[in-house]
Amino acid sequence: MPMRTARGLLVALVTLAVSVDIIAYSIAVPVLPDIGRQFGASPGTIGLLFASFGVTLFLASIPMGAISDRAGRKRPMIAGLAALAISTVAFAFADRLLWLFAARLVQGAADAVTWVVGLALVADLYGPGERGRMTGVVMSGASFSYMIGPSVGGWLYDIGGLRLPFLVLAALSAITLVAWLFADLPNPAGHDDDQPPIRDVMRAPDVARCVALVIVLFAVQAAAISLPLTPSLAYMVDAVSQARGESHGIAYGVYNVAWAIGLLAGPAIGGYVYELLGFSHLILAWAPAVIVTTVVIARSGGNAVVAAAR
Repeated sequence: MPMRTARGLLVALVTLAVSVDIIAYSIAVPVLPDIGRQFGASPGTIGLLFASFGVTLFLASIPMGAISDRAGRKRPMIAGLAALAISTVAFAFADRLLWLFAARLVQGAADAVTWVVGLALVADLYGPGERGRMTGVVMSGASFSYMIGPSVGGWLYDIGGLRLPFLVLAALSAITLVAWLFADLPNPAGHDDDQPPIRDVMRAPDVARCVALVIVLFAVQAAAISLPLTPSLAYMVDAVSQARGESHGIAYGVYNVAWAIGLLAGPAIGGYVYELLGFSHLILAWAPAVIVTTVVIARSGGNAVVAAAR
């Protein structure tokens, strides 16, 4: 098999692994109210249950990266997928809130493995000229899974109750695990003596700068997404109503299509632009692009639509 075909297949397997993991994170959303009723948990407790995923994700990410640098990518990935499958089955059959928390924490650790090891494998396979684009492919698959996870979870919940979404997810994790068992991965990147200590990596100025930037961008992104969300939902209804009457279903259908396009296209475009401009220039170009786009949209007649709708 040609090397490029083999690399493409491995990227597909990485995309599958991270997509399953994203579904594991998001599939619980529609069943959380039922979990609260069944276990007599308050909304605050259910919120903590959902958020506990991030605890082990935070704690396990760097150690898992270091382990995969030393032992290779395949064994950690298989272990992570096995942990995801087992913990998801445990979540489905848990009869106490404590066991739900335990299963959710294991799912978070599995998330650390699939994402860290999977993206590290993509970096192993592709050089700087191709790495951004292939990472964008993986992220597009993850975005699609994030988009469909709650919907699939709700549909399965309607069909088979609380357990079915998690049992289907466990089966999908097991299938992904079997696929990885047959994967032929490159040899480990190096030996123990070749790997720098974690503290040296964390102290590198460029690494620290990237970490700080990602934290600040995600904080700003969360605020930027929340701020226009409600008015844009209302605006879509006003705009469609002006064009087609009271077609609220069509309005939100169109809105969801636009949301989906952004989720799918954003990571791929970002990876491609990263290859062209580099990280610093990409970040510096993004803010003015958003401002210009906002000004253009604001001057395109939106105020007239809203005024007419009133």
